[in-house]
Amino acid sequence: MTDKVVELLYRSIIQHLNGDKEKSKQYANRAVKINKNNCRCGGQKNLCKYNGEYSEICTECGLVWQNERIVERCWVNSRRAV
Repeated sequence: MTDKVVELLYRSIIQHLNGDKEKSKQYANRAVKINKNNCRCGGQKNLCKYNGEYSEICTECGLVWQNERIVERCWVNSRRAV
C-alpha cells in the first residue's frame, strides 16, 4: 500500500467521522482504484500479453499478473519491456 492510498483512506475515515458519508465513499473508491494498479512491491502495473492472454506486468519487479494472481516473473529488463 502506497502513501497516497493511506492518505486517501485517512481522509475517508475523517469525512465519515465528520458525517459526510458521500465524500467518505469517494475517497475510499479512489484508494481502491489506485491500489488495484499497484503491485505488491509498490510498482506500477502495465498491460501486456502472456501466453496469449491479457495480463499485467509490474515495471519494478517484473511479476506478471493474470486475474489478480502472480503467474510468472519476466526476466527481461523492465526498461526495454515498457
